[in-house]
Amino acid sequence: MVARAQLKARPDVRAKIARVLRLKHREHFGSEAQVRVEDRGYKNYLNLEVVSPGFRSLDLLERTRLVWKWLRDGLSPSEHNRIVSLGALTPAEARERWGDGR
Repeated sequence: MVARAQLKARPDVRAKIARVLRLKHREHFGSEAQVRVEDRGYKNYLNLEVVSPGFRSLDLLERTRLVWKWLRDGLSPSEHNRIVSLGALTPAEARERWGDGR
């Protein structure tokens, strides 16, 4: 039996989150975004990263609010409440943070 703390989010939930964000991003900016949904490593919580050139014109708070709005609009509360970490970055910020290998 797997301990509760070791459970991971189901792959279909991670895929749905990514699909919703790509669709909402395309509707808003008319372009694609990189979306990464990863298990947090505790219970079924998730980390989320969205990288988009469209974020260049928005400050960090505006980007974060926009992505949370997309999540609330496209997911059930039980799905979007799994996300405990959200990064909304421009490609330059992502390169600066993680380098070219990420």
